[in-house]
Formats: sequence, structure tokens, C-alpha cells
Amino acid sequence: MADLLRLVTGTQTQSAQKSPLKKLRKYGAVDFKGMKEDDLTAAELWLERIERVLQQLHCTPDQSVECVVSLLKEDAYQWWDTVSHAVQQDQLTWQFFLVEFRKKYVSNVYLEAKRREFNDMRQRQLTVSEYEREFVTLSRYGREIVSTKANRCKRFEEGLNDNSKLHIIALRITDFSQMVEVALNVERVRISEQNPRDRQRKRESRPRQSSMRTSISKKSKG
Repeated sequence: MADLLRLVTGTQTQSAQKSPLKKLRKYGAVDFKGMKEDDLTAAELWLERIERVLQQLHCTPDQSVECVVSLLKEDAYQWWDTVSHAVQQDQLTWQFFLVEFRKKYVSNVYLEAKRREFNDMRQRQLTVSEYEREFVTLSRYGREIVSTKANRCKRFEEGLNDNSKLHIIALRITDFSQMVEVALNVERVRISEQNPRDRQRKRESRPRQSSMRTSISKKSKG
């Protein structure tokens, strides 16, 4: 019985330690070539996707390095081959890969530009839904600006157009989801009020246009 238990335990241990390489692509992992035409955003998004996949597969740090290196192709693999040969084997950790990858493909200049873009963004011609989507996407680059729920709401509120902001600012909302919902409601009310006025203006303009056409027609006949 004891031997059977050891056999089962050993089998489970081997299964747990088995490399998850075969499952990588099933979970959405793709190759990274590091070509010059690839922009910095593409490199950043690739790394994010890989980190999510590795978390889903519950990879150890060592397995993470093995998996991510298997996805490097062409220029990217040549880069890693050069970097990895410059250090000792025990230094080739997952953290080491992350630092070196970001240093090579996601520069500080790029990150600072994105942070400024987030800091300067305003709603302008965007709908509230579009503005929220852009806000959430760029907020990752300005985490120090939106470090609390209150700061996040304040920054979102600052970027809204005045016709929405005036209705919201007095509410002092500190929950982001609630802030977005209120902004959407204000936008819906404003649009519903605007449509009748637009229709009224169109109706009022029709007699004038008809009169002008009649006048022009008479002049043409004369």
C-alpha cells in the first residue's frame, strides 16, 4: 500500500512539474519576433498577454522563462541569445527576463510619452463610453496620478466636457463605476433634449427655404 501511495505521489509530482509548453498556444500565446517595424505598443501588449497566459497555467518562474523563450523568434531570439550568454545560468530568472525585455523593447521614453498622453487626455469629441475606454487603457501609465479611487474619479471628471462636468462635479462621487454611469445618464439626457430642438429648427427652416426657392423661381421666369 505504501509503495502504491509513493507511486501515485511520484506520478502527480512529475505531472505538476511537466512543462506547460504544449498548452501555451491553446491559451492564446503567440510568437514575438522583435522586428523593427513592430512598434513599442505591440511589444508591451505581447508581454502582457504572455504574463496572463503564464498565470493561467500556474507556471513557476523557471517554467515562465522556458515558455517565454520558446516564443521568441528571429531578431527577438537573437537578442535573448546574446543577453543570456552574458550572464551566469543562475541569473537567468523570470525577473531578469522582464527587466531586460522592457529595457530593450519598451523604453522609458515610450512610457513617459504614454504617461503624458494620459495626463493630457480630454473627452472632446468622444462619447462618454469612448472616453472611458481610452481613460482605462491609458490610466495604466499614470498609476501615480490615479493611485486612489478618489483620484481616479477626479481625473476622469476633469477630462469630461463642461456640459457633463457641471452636472457631476457637485455630487463628489468617489466610485469610478458610479461616476461613469452618471456621466452616461447626463449624456443621454442631453442628447434627448437636443433632438427635439434639432427637429424644431429643421421645421422652422423649411418654410424659409421653400420661400427662397419660390422667389428664385419667379426671378428666373421674369
